[in-house]
Amino acid sequence: MRHEGFPDGLGITDEGMSHWWEKHQQWTATHLIVEALDGTPLGESGWGFSGVPGELEMKLARPHWSQGFASDAFGALLDAIFDHTTIDNVIVTPRPENEAAQRLYRRFCFRPSLPPPGLNPGECEYWTLARANTRSPSTLIFDWGGVLMRTMDDDGRRSWETRLGLPAGGANQAVFGSAAWRDTQLGRCTAEQCWNVIGESLELTPVALTQFRRDFWAGDQLNQPLIERIHEWKTAGYRVALLSNFPAELDDLLCAHDLRELFDPAIISAHEGVMKPASRIFWRTLSRMGISPADALLVDDAAENVAGARNVGLHAIQFCTTRQAVKEIEELLP
Repeated sequence: MRHEGFPDGLGITDEGMSHWWEKHQQWTATHLIVEALDGTPLGESGWGFSGVPGELEMKLARPHWSQGFASDAFGALLDAIFDHTTIDNVIVTPRPENEAAQRLYRRFCFRPSLPPPGLNPGECEYWTLARANTRSPSTLIFDWGGVLMRTMDDDGRRSWETRLGLPAGGANQAVFGSAAWRDTQLGRCTAEQCWNVIGESLELTPVALTQFRRDFWAGDQLNQPLIERIHEWKTAGYRVALLSNFPAELDDLLCAHDLRELFDPAIISAHEGVMKPASRIFWRTLSRMGISPADALLVDDAAENVAGARNVGLHAIQFCTTRQAVKEIEELLP
């Protein structure tokens, strides 16, 4: 990172490095370290930067330039993407004056093109390379809240909004928008601690908080039609997993609904200390299952999680209705 920025670097300080590393932990990009065969770190690489699934990056420290490392690393990077992800087009952004980078990209058959929609080309050019084919998924990964467990009746939440003088949607915001809820999703506090903080923010007595909590979840129902289809897909030979941003109590919910054995594995953010859409949670899931991104299909109701999965290279569907999701899943399965 001290050498980032062609041609003379940007003078990154230790403090800047620390800030970059902390921010990087939440990236949806896949970040890789480039090493020599003896383990010497040479630079960094990866894909999915700027929120674009196929945007590649390659940086080598200046002492390792012009030794063939860039060609080796870049070739390995392209192999990984085209062999193991669903990404259709890869993009590089060389500066017009960086002739060495352009020679590298030409060697791998990249050609200048228009920038992706919504991206400002700035001082860089856009060069692209397209894949030849994409394989179908063999593993289905489902979200919990909003997909398998859905709020079918929100009267309980609406009544509390009236009682507390909250705007429409204020109950959801008080819970899901709170720092306490995020902390419990990341396993930093227990569900009880989270709800106590929410109760304090709403100035609820312990008795009122108990009722608020009960009414908040009262309208949630298991998506039985989708659960039935999941059983059918599993019987047909597809692997099924769960990946949810949720407190640790989801373990108990799965057991209460007799669903724990349906998912292998069931990965819950509170146990992992990281949440979707960060690429780390997707790679961790894939690693435990021993599969590549192209083997997996994520079904999630949150657009940012779908985008994060696609950035890594998974197939991904945004859940809107059960009928729509089942139709799109069936279209992707071989």
